[in-house]
Amino acid sequence: MTFRVVGLSWIHVNGHEWRTNMVPKNTICLWYDGTALDAAKFYAETFPDSAVGTVHRAPGDYPAGKLGDILTVEFTVIDIPCLGLNGGPEFKHNEAFSFQVATDDQAETDRLWNAIVDNGGQESACGWCKDKWGLSWQITPRALTAAIADPDRAAAKRAFEAMMQMRKIDIAVGAPLVNCSGDGIKLQRMELNCSRWGNAGRRCVVKA
Repeated sequence: MTFRVVGLSWIHVNGHEWRTNMVPKNTICLWYDGTALDAAKFYAETFPDSAVGTVHRAPGDYPAGKLGDILTVEFTVIDIPCLGLNGGPEFKHNEAFSFQVATDDQAETDRLWNAIVDNGGQESACGWCKDKWGLSWQITPRALTAAIADPDRAAAKRAFEAMMQMRKIDIAVGAPLVNCSGDGIKLQRMELNCSRWGNAGRRCVVKA
């Protein structure tokens, strides 16, 4: 058999040219116990800019399945290319890997968190949760990320300490810990009212 690449999307095998799908240079491969397609469908239904791609069936028997079983599933999660591998029960997900999703407002935070937890998932601390397949997610408001990075380190500490007491992040609880000054702080696509501690009656707006 002779094999050579012809351009970016064609291969040449034994005198025949075959069109191929463009495989991303870097793909996150996630291990599942026969449930890769179910997981991929859930992610596509839950997260923006997500989709299920090609489903590949095994060309022969393998330790976790048989000829014709779903072996891998191509999918994207918020534009990140992933490959679900039905490798069997041997390996489990843990918190050493997680997807961190930046949310633009409390409604988006609530929607994503509740979708994961209510679909057989599990709450954890500081905006972390697990889906029903054991994969960890950080549902993190942009406002919280900005507050923790505040140049006023005392304000950042207050925001951090508020976060440490939460499971799902609630900006309404954490917002008063953001140190505001002047007419407001610029954040991407976020609008939030908050009271400045130690300055009664003064308000600021965190907005785009």
